[in-house]
Amino acid sequence: MIRCLKKLILVSFITVVLSNQFSLVTLAEDNGIDASDITSNELTENDAQTPTDESSENDTSSQSETRASAVDVSTFAQFRDAIRNVNITEINIMDDITDAPAGYEILVQGHDIKIYGNNHKIDLNTSWIRLQNITNATQYTFSVEDATLVNRTVFAFVQTYFNDYRSEFWSLSFKNITTNPEMERLAAASRSNFTFDGTNKIYTRAENVYTGGMTFLPNSTYEGFISFYDYSIIWFQDGVSSTGITSHQFNVKEGATVTLRGTTNGATYPGIFQYYDSINIEPGGVLDVEKQGVSVAFHQDKSSLNIEKGATFKASSLSTGSNVIGIDARRYLAKDILIHVKEGANFFAVGNSTSPIINLTTTGSKLLLSKPALYDIRNNNNLSSNNGYAVQLGTGATFEIINSEVNAWTKGTDLDSTPSYSWDHASLTTDSSGIPISASDPTIQTNYKGKTFSRISGTNMNPVITLNELTNADKKLSGKVTLAGLTAGDGQVSLKVSNNEDDKIWNVTTNSNGEFVINLDKFYKEDTVFTAVVLKENVPIEETQISNTVKDVTPPTPVTINNPVTVTSQKISGLSDEPGAKVTATLNGHELALLEEIKVDQDGKWEIPIISPLEEGDILQVFLTDRNNNKNPEIDTVYHDATFKAATKITVTKPEIPILKFDKIPNTINFKTTSITSSETYVLRTDTSLGMSVFDSRGSGSEWTIRASINEPLTSTSNPNHKMINALVFVDRLGISTPLNNNELLVFQQTTGDDQIMQVDWTDNRGILVKTDFSDVYTENYTTTINWTLTDAP
Repeated sequence: MIRCLKKLILVSFITVVLSNQFSLVTLAEDNGIDASDITSNELTENDAQTPTDESSENDTSSQSETRASAVDVSTFAQFRDAIRNVNITEINIMDDITDAPAGYEILVQGHDIKIYGNNHKIDLNTSWIRLQNITNATQYTFSVEDATLVNRTVFAFVQTYFNDYRSEFWSLSFKNITTNPEMERLAAASRSNFTFDGTNKIYTRAENVYTGGMTFLPNSTYEGFISFYDYSIIWFQDGVSSTGITSHQFNVKEGATVTLRGTTNGATYPGIFQYYDSINIEPGGVLDVEKQGVSVAFHQDKSSLNIEKGATFKASSLSTGSNVIGIDARRYLAKDILIHVKEGANFFAVGNSTSPIINLTTTGSKLLLSKPALYDIRNNNNLSSNNGYAVQLGTGATFEIINSEVNAWTKGTDLDSTPSYSWDHASLTTDSSGIPISASDPTIQTNYKGKTFSRISGTNMNPVITLNELTNADKKLSGKVTLAGLTAGDGQVSLKVSNNEDDKIWNVTTNSNGEFVINLDKFYKEDTVFTAVVLKENVPIEETQISNTVKDVTPPTPVTINNPVTVTSQKISGLSDEPGAKVTATLNGHELALLEEIKVDQDGKWEIPIISPLEEGDILQVFLTDRNNNKNPEIDTVYHDATFKAATKITVTKPEIPILKFDKIPNTINFKTTSITSSETYVLRTDTSLGMSVFDSRGSGSEWTIRASINEPLTSTSNPNHKMINALVFVDRLGISTPLNNNELLVFQQTTGDDQIMQVDWTDNRGILVKTDFSDVYTENYTTTINWTLTDAP
């Protein structure tokens, strides 16, 4: 009874005197730790700042009184109270949190906590979250998603206690996270396993994370950058796992893409460092590391890099004096290292260094290329006088290639030119000398000298060509080439392109984006087939051939309109060069109502009845739509390399005064020279066409006639007394001839159609002719004047 009273008094005393540290004492008691066991060393370990809890006495009741499993918060105080309440497992951020104090440590007891950022900002100022040690051996997850995380110049946004087995029970999960560039680290939990999902852009001054295990979930994206310190990007800081929970693995799951960049400051630490057992990239996964200095260094015995079929590993260094992949300089005797590029995987290691690109110098270490889809180990600093070669091995280490294409460039040669040596389906194993200890081909045994090669590469699958859509409005054919799902490089792939319309052939290579463009000198017609194929040593690889058919996107040529349209017009008609095209029209921009679908007939003619009233100044626009649904645009329109002309427009006018008149009258009618004979004969006109036309604006259906008369018979031009009486005649369609005299004779009659101008013509042996028996004719020229009369009546 006395002991209980003392305990009650003690707690009350601490609550009053140490009210600003109430949460700390409560956590200590909840974890079974005596308050006196909590020391300043625990609070400041690994650069963490001493907490200065600014909560009031009213805040101390939050843990004991709140029992809800989810809560909405919009201020720092609400966030702080929610995250340290073991009864709350979900926190919804409802607004940007920007009111955090400086130097405050939020202590979180063991419980699952999921923070939904809802695309808001969580700005902790210079405060941070501390995940308390777990003493009940229960695993908990701290999770944040859909948020921008901010804190400044403190150790990390969230951290555990380092080098303590009780921190291994925490795992950390992040999804769709962005950090501010001022952040020191996202997280420091060196014995915890991390998962990343969604799209993450992690910008930090120091390492992105201290970690015990990294997993990037399927189809996720992670971009990790460090911008200030000469540190690693990902640090596996602790090699111990007392519980066996810590994985010490770096896993890129299927379809995930991880990009790590440490492009500023020094080259002391590798990009991925230190106590990891394996880096594993699953099919479709991509790991791309670029660092000042070594990108990936192996520190542990038997550590490995494993690249599965369809996965891609890229490593490059900006340093001119270090390896891209190698043994960690802090433990240069780490042995039995394995880099395994499996069949169908992609492997790239590129640098510009006086040191070898890949450096495996320890016993039992191995670089194994098991027929990868693509691989390229390239040292651009390939001067023959330095160590700028591709692969260096130490005593007891091996480099093995299995059933692969091998291209090798000797130091000092152009690494973008033809390889110094090439072998197909080659297998070989080399040791520290760089000379094969086994090889599938005698020429490999003779010519392969690893320490003389600055570049070693191979391709074991055919490139894949993709052709972009080609239309009859294009004067460019473009496409892209990929190799094992990766973009082909500059000049890496050569292609031949041809078509079935003409005999032209184009040869082209890929650019740095894997793309190619061919300039065509004309628009190719619809259904022309273009074919592209990859060339290897100028020989087509038939399996890569792909075809592309020209698509019709070009509208028909705009129509011509026969006659002016007036307010009294009952129809609009014209011609088109696209029989079968659909004809529509707009009136002042609005669709013109039609009783039925109208199409251009086989003769190219079309006619639209006008059933809507017209007014002077109205704008009619006639559109054609072809069988591929290509329609004339309202205005001239540029599409790809072509300009489509606007649909034909016509302005409605007032009707003109009807006019019936001769449009053209021949000055002369010449007849063929004829020999004089004793028999009656017809002399035909020299020209088949009379050269006479009539203009009639009275409209379709109007009738008119032409009559002819002469004042004098045909008279000799050299002797006026010589005349041809009744010789100038009109021969009608029945072949009956009537002499012309001073009485008007009907010679032509017509009904006006759609065209306002009509030709007046007869066949060769009809119309105005000369008929004579030549009994009274001399060998002379004869002439007379014909009077033509146009009448607006039948």
